[in-house]
Amino acid sequence: MKDKIDLQKKTEINIWQDDLIQTELIDTKKEKKKKIVLLINQFANNNDKRNREQTIKLINDLVFQEILPSHVIFMNDTVVLARKDSPIESTLNFLYQHEVIIGISTDSISQFLAADDKLNKSTVKMSIHQINATLFSADLVITY
Repeated sequence: MKDKIDLQKKTEINIWQDDLIQTELIDTKKEKKKKIVLLINQFANNNDKRNREQTIKLINDLVFQEILPSHVIFMNDTVVLARKDSPIESTLNFLYQHEVIIGISTDSISQFLAADDKLNKSTVKMSIHQINATLFSADLVITY
């Protein structure tokens, strides 16, 4: 019989054949996916065009990331980015196809969008309560 037992392997001992059989353990538990929330909170910092362009670039870069957030939430003046035909429309569609929830603050909609503005089809309206619940239950919150 073998003297050393590798604890990282499944061990079966056959006492009738004086045999030790070790096989690799297969972890059948799936690793829990982390809940990462990206909160996009301010777009036009004092009408700074560079800030607007950087925010758009940061959002559009999400399509190149290996790890995607579980939620992207737009608040305050950033809700304008959730309109149909915005500069990030293709990114929003990509995120939606990858099961990322794209939330927009209902309070911000009434403040920053015109009544005839059409929202991207992939967005979900969220109340402040829903946004707070999402943020508080997240494993990680990233703000832009």
